[in-house]
Amino acid sequence: MSNDILELLQPELLKLRNEIAQVLAGEIGTYTFHDGSTAQAIALLGLGTEVNREYPPPGTTVTNGLEVVIYTANQIDIKPSLDGFTQNIVSGILLKQYNPGKDTVRPMLKLMGAIDIAGNPIRTMPDSYLGNIETMQLNFIHSFYTTNEEYEV
Repeated sequence: MSNDILELLQPELLKLRNEIAQVLAGEIGTYTFHDGSTAQAIALLGLGTEVNREYPPPGTTVTNGLEVVIYTANQIDIKPSLDGFTQNIVSGILLKQYNPGKDTVRPMLKLMGAIDIAGNPIRTMPDSYLGNIETMQLNFIHSFYTTNEEYEV
């Protein structure tokens, strides 16, 4: 994937992160890292990082609410036209609920109502025997058009 597309995508994802933090203010939990430092539990992962395997880092705990993970997959769809092409990049939002008795449905609906994203969220219910938490994932597409003149081979 071209660095130009990543440069176009990064500001969009940072804006999305800030919008989510604002919309879900008071609901997002806290990361406590292995060294004792803390941060708001909202992460913006790099391109292709596997959400469940690589984040959060080992030794990190999440407390007091939702964890929000924004990620960009390696999937890209290129559609050529006569004077250029459109590149579609798949990104997603993963909500993880760490408060017993609360779900991910209301926060996801709140996000979808406040931010210009659309899709069909997928909910995974918790399993108390396995210690799983409830999650909800929403994938969406970023589209970028590039003319043949702008593209460098």
